[in-house]
Amino acid sequence: MTASANCKKSQLRFASTAAILGGFLMGANWIWQGYLDLIAGADSILHDTNHLAYYVNNSMLLVASWFLLHGLFALRHQDPAAGNWVWKFGFFLSALGLALFGIGTAGFLFHGLIGFGSLLDFINISTGIGSLAIHLGALPLGFAILHHTSTPRYSSLLFILQTPIVIVYLFGLVPLNPLLAGILIGGLYGSAWIIIGSYMRKYV
Repeated sequence: MTASANCKKSQLRFASTAAILGGFLMGANWIWQGYLDLIAGADSILHDTNHLAYYVNNSMLLVASWFLLHGLFALRHQDPAAGNWVWKFGFFLSALGLALFGIGTAGFLFHGLIGFGSLLDFINISTGIGSLAIHLGALPLGFAILHHTSTPRYSSLLFILQTPIVIVYLFGLVPLNPLLAGILIGGLYGSAWIIIGSYMRKYV
């Protein structure tokens, strides 16, 4: 085996592990936030720059975004649907969303450490657009994986479910308590990446 092949194999192994860890962190964070939202006033610790939970929360999301970007690019390189417009659209929205979300959470961390008050509006917009793009991009990404790859189909179904669930939750079409919303949104999205990462790791 050539050095180049060994290098590619190591990169794929890292990316598959990153997808698993990123999926776990993203899912766990959404569920944690949902749980705190159930308790009156408990979620205030996530916005208090003097509380450890503020830094744990944003660090989890920053690392998760970075890891999932690695998993997304690795999936792109081994996906036979890479030329399909549905795949490209899903990949673009997902990559853009994860990047903007990561920038936003990094901004929140810096704000807590050194004060970024003047940039808080930009940070909030970056995080909000990033989160929306992630969950909208999950729909075309899921369809591309479902029809054009050998990745387990239940991972693609978890992606496909993301967009309608987020729309229902954001517009209040069906009342969901915060914990259930955290499980249905973050939990399913994170689980999809754990499945994909496990699948890629199996064939490294």
